[in-house]
Amino acid sequence: MATTLEVQAVSHRAGAIYQTLSGPGVEQSILLGLGQECSLLARLKTEGLERLFCRVAALPSGGGHLFTVLQVAKRACGDDLRVIDAAKRLLGEVPSLKNVLLVDEDVDPYSERDVLWAMSTRARLEHDIHVCALLPGTSLDPSQLPLYGGSDANGLVNKCVVDCTVPFSSRRRFQRAF
Repeated sequence: MATTLEVQAVSHRAGAIYQTLSGPGVEQSILLGLGQECSLLARLKTEGLERLFCRVAALPSGGGHLFTVLQVAKRACGDDLRVIDAAKRLLGEVPSLKNVLLVDEDVDPYSERDVLWAMSTRARLEHDIHVCALLPGTSLDPSQLPLYGGSDANGLVNKCVVDCTVPFSSRRRFQRAF
């Protein structure tokens, strides 16, 4: 199920310069990210999870789709597993989604600095990286090609969820210093 972006109006100013977007580059990554964010938000809403997930950020550093941050708002202990399970389902449903990082509400999902801080201080990678089996990938991901890893699974790639959130039961003990 692809999300469609419908343009309702286009405006311009006198003397404007038209720049094409022909990628690859930051412009292409931002456009891909916008579509990725809309698609994921729509899926989360369809599943009734819009209150559990606050914001979706498909960062340009991941090409706009290979590195996506989901900001979560846990309200109960059971939410620790609910957010991981929901993120894993998204990985299986969205071929362009590859790496999902879960962050708390006090982390700006659009700030790579904040996201890396959360990964460094709130994730125990031996416990918090959840690797999925081979799933369909996107042709824009060069690591899925057999030449990259010697795999016969052309078009398939391992995807992962990294939980960079504080466990709900410990959230009062984790106060951000900056």
